[in-house]
Amino acid sequence: MIFPSVCIDGFFNNPEEIIDYANTLEYLPDGYSPGFRSKPLHELNFNFFNNICIKQLAVLFPNNVDDLSFQARCRFQKVPANYKFTDWIHTDDTSVLTTIIYLTNECNAGTNIYKKNLFKNEIPTDIKYDYYKQMTNNKLPENKMKQLEKIYKEHVKSYEETISFKGIYNRFIAFDASSYHSAQSYMANNKKDRLTLITFFDYINNKNLNLKFSITESRKR
Repeated sequence: MIFPSVCIDGFFNNPEEIIDYANTLEYLPDGYSPGFRSKPLHELNFNFFNNICIKQLAVLFPNNVDDLSFQARCRFQKVPANYKFTDWIHTDDTSVLTTIIYLTNECNAGTNIYKKNLFKNEIPTDIKYDYYKQMTNNKLPENKMKQLEKIYKEHVKSYEETISFKGIYNRFIAFDASSYHSAQSYMANNKKDRLTLITFFDYINNKNLNLKFSITESRKR
């Protein structure tokens, strides 16, 4: 683990413009995450994608951000209210840094960070992908829903919550992608989707190949 967990409120100067742009995009289920995601933003609008990534990296590397090279995947995600089992605990295995920006007013559903309970066995969760692939119906056949609920209850016993970020409007969070984390359940009386902008940074470095990371440096002292 090389990145600290970070939280900044009021991240965008123009969140309404960001949301207006997000609402012009098409959203589809990807079968691996709850709700619906846009296409990768670097395919849709590279300048927007690049500016968003640099703004986020400036939080952690304010003195190096103009010299950074990086590889990232950035998408908007919408999760409808009152969907069950959207809070599976996981890591983002192929990335080094994960960031989330919350873009829904009157929605506090955020993100939790966990540590693994060493005395519990992790429960296989492949069945959740069957559920995600059918989320337009918000249900599976009854027997599968019961099976999913049983697996889910055992799954969460393997972890202990250590940090809880509320999904405050225009809040930015970042955390090491190897951290166990989950979305918080989004239960509401309205039909407003929970909109977030999620970025997975797969690689971050700079031209001189001597980029320093805060946790790594602190452990040397």
